[in-house]
Amino acid sequence: MNYELLYARFIASRQGRVFSPGEYSERHHIVPRCEGGGDEPENLIRLSARDHLFAHLILAKWKGGVHWFSVYRTFGNKARWNELPTAQVVRLVAMAKQKFGEENRGDKSLMFGRVGEKCPIFGMKRSPETRAKMSAAKKGRIFSAEHREKLCAAKRGDKNPWSGLRHSPEAKEKMSAAAREVWARRKAIAQESAA
Repeated sequence: MNYELLYARFIASRQGRVFSPGEYSERHHIVPRCEGGGDEPENLIRLSARDHLFAHLILAKWKGGVHWFSVYRTFGNKARWNELPTAQVVRLVAMAKQKFGEENRGDKSLMFGRVGEKCPIFGMKRSPETRAKMSAAKKGRIFSAEHREKLCAAKRGDKNPWSGLRHSPEAKEKMSAAAREVWARRKAIAQESAA
């Protein structure tokens, strides 16, 4: 199937549609921003929620890659729906998630090589509420033995970022002092509870 032609015809058929006041619509970039499309009026079109989902699905099938993430994000955003998603929507979300995962591994990953100042969240300060939510989400997680083994294997030997490195004498002294402080507090608590 020629998805490029299908996309062009679909966008052309939706050009000029006028939404009545209060009718829900979404803004769509005809040339996606990830491909250099901007916010110029000629690159924007208003679409219904269903048409917007369809437009992103055509783009994903045509170009693949990051466009599958747009499908996953768009379909997965249940706030757009007044009802529970249908079985078809659930299948499409699963397909988009799988395709995006397959096409964005290793050096194809969107974050590959984006460390330090190149990382989009470098220097970002999170609010105390956000930090509390993140902490709560991680508490009580139990990993399977297989998953724990994979985590360990990923850091063994040369894969360990500390492989071949040594702590400086100043760092060793700081760690030692911190450990002594922890053990002193534990000893004081044990003595208080025994008394």
